[in-house]
Amino acid sequence: MKTYPHPHLGPTESVDEETLASPEHTIPFDLRCSASEVTDHPEFSSDFGGNSSITAQSAYATEFLETAVSRSGLQTVDPEIKSALATLKQIAHIHEIQRLSTAMRFPNERPIPKAGLPGLPMPPHQAVLSILRNIKVNTPLCFQLSSPFITVEYFIEKCRAVYFSTEPFSDATFIIVNGKLSHILYEYTLTTQSPDAKREFTDYYNICRCNLETALSNIRLLVPPKKESVEALLLGTVHSIDLCKPSLAWSFISAAAAVCQTLGYHRSLLKDDISASDQEASRNLFLSVYIFDKSLSLRLGRASSIRDHDISLPFNLDLNCSDPIMGMFSLWVDFAKVQDKVYTELYSPVALSQPERDRILHASRLASDMRRIIAKSSKPINQNSDEESIFQFILRQSNEISHLSTLTLIYRAIPAPDNSDSTFVADCVETARAALESHESCIAQLKKADDRIKASYTHWSIFYAPFIPFMVIFCHVIELSDSSDLHRLEDFVLSLQHLGSLSDPARRLHQLCQLLAKVARLYIDAKAQSHEDQSIALAGQEFDFYLSTLGLAHSAVPDGVDPSLRTVASQSLPLIPSSEDSLGGLSSTSRNSYLTDWFSGNQHMMGLLEEDLSILRPSMED
Repeated sequence: MKTYPHPHLGPTESVDEETLASPEHTIPFDLRCSASEVTDHPEFSSDFGGNSSITAQSAYATEFLETAVSRSGLQTVDPEIKSALATLKQIAHIHEIQRLSTAMRFPNERPIPKAGLPGLPMPPHQAVLSILRNIKVNTPLCFQLSSPFITVEYFIEKCRAVYFSTEPFSDATFIIVNGKLSHILYEYTLTTQSPDAKREFTDYYNICRCNLETALSNIRLLVPPKKESVEALLLGTVHSIDLCKPSLAWSFISAAAAVCQTLGYHRSLLKDDISASDQEASRNLFLSVYIFDKSLSLRLGRASSIRDHDISLPFNLDLNCSDPIMGMFSLWVDFAKVQDKVYTELYSPVALSQPERDRILHASRLASDMRRIIAKSSKPINQNSDEESIFQFILRQSNEISHLSTLTLIYRAIPAPDNSDSTFVADCVETARAALESHESCIAQLKKADDRIKASYTHWSIFYAPFIPFMVIFCHVIELSDSSDLHRLEDFVLSLQHLGSLSDPARRLHQLCQLLAKVARLYIDAKAQSHEDQSIALAGQEFDFYLSTLGLAHSAVPDGVDPSLRTVASQSLPLIPSSEDSLGGLSSTSRNSYLTDWFSGNQHMMGLLEEDLSILRPSMED
């Protein structure tokens, strides 16, 4: 693709020499292939059903509902129960290809004009000059946190390349400028008191956000092996996560990891011809890719693109911990290493096929590592200040929630004692409760925050963290009919109610959690009445069936099912006991199978957050 000088500013316009650095020559991208083109291609399909048995079981679920349920007298059951059962059926039928077709797009992407990216509008250069002068003195926290791999000086160079250079600028430079400007402008919209200035910054923010998404939607994933390519792909990853699009983020971070390894950033860079500052920049850039690669790997249940045994770059780096941001960056690296091991040693297909005793040893060690990280991260971000800002508090609280969530997932891999009535060990349930309590504490503080901070908290914390504890508590309620934990679920749903209007992902999260909390309450009620009403008892069995199909409970196939369907069920469903039985009597192989289904089911439910849930029955949103 050709590159162009920016058409909005001529080469003779005056430039603030102190602010804008000299031009940097860039090489154009090639081999363009956008995500939307891939998903829209008629040959794009997904016969692979994922890591779970959900897709394989969905055909049986349909047949079961239409045959067994219609014969069981469920027509007389409470309408709410019938609605809940129908909704669970719909959830089991959302296929991977349908989810991916919507997940791989940006909401604000626009067609590229004939002039290319330079033809897109930009904020006025005088406004940008003012911003650049300001951030040299007072760097916004959002600028530092969103991409610690980009310095202020480097960003100024990129701005100069887009606004004032007579040389062509690359797509990557355009992405870096618009991505970082959007971060800065985002914070300005939160902190500016003047209504007029706030409106102006909001307008500029919307321009940069549209430019960023348009450029990212057309970036080729086969990019030239250059530092700025990694930076652009990282900014695409950050923006995708902020929009709750982890599948799209995975595409960007996988490409970034490939470029890093091509450039050798994962190896020790002790070379005389490379300055210390350049070595530090390459190191921080690689570690940023490493952090996102490991977190997305666990989030999506996929193998990481970067293998630890291929890294010779030392991890025990002397990151300037007097700087609160770099100190936190160091903790994120440590956390990423644990996240990688959680997947590879506990939940990967190989790990789930290993003897149970091996997984217990791995989980115990990882739990100790995670508790050490939690202890380190409990300190305020800015220890030199008497009072944390609301943004800093929420950031620290988000870290705590993420850490507790991962610790919950670690404990989930440890089987309960043989005499236990629950699938989960006590530490798993208690840690899940602690994560939800931490969330409640953060929500109380969010009442003082701007809506965009609330949305960022929802996207970066809840989508990555409390949903796992929520699912653990949900399954615990289903197993033991625990009313106190049911109230915890409902309190969590209530806390999301005012967040649901902030964004479509937040709304979907509230909708899904509200559904599950209602299912839990209806299930408990049906179970309590099952001895008095046969149709209610059958409804309880239907709940058991659909929850087990989704990997969220363990139950036998309900009585009264047609013999031919029972044969299908025996081939589709894991060999799991009825809800009245304990998992303690199962063999380790059967427990491994149930853990596999639970992890897959949780991934499936998390994947729904990228999907349009308007197909769910409206009555479940009441």
